[in-house]
Amino acid sequence: MKLFVTLIVKACLASGAAGPGQCVDVPVPPEIMTAEMSPRSCIGRAGYLASMQYLEQNPAYHGYAVGGWSCQLTDYAGPASAS
Repeated sequence: MKLFVTLIVKACLASGAAGPGQCVDVPVPPEIMTAEMSPRSCIGRAGYLASMQYLEQNPAYHGYAVGGWSCQLTDYAGPASAS
């Protein structure tokens, strides 16, 4: 069985914005990723860079920064539900 990596970014309001410290978990859509990501690369620099790029390119998350990220393994290619 093939496993897929789903990247979940913890998007946190920047300290200068209203309500600093508020964070939401956001699954990064697989079509945003430039290449299939391995579990090892997801937890490393590539995961951080993909998280940062997604928040910067998505107008819904203007004023948010990467507060963390996690990687979920699934048996299907698609966004996992953020928990």
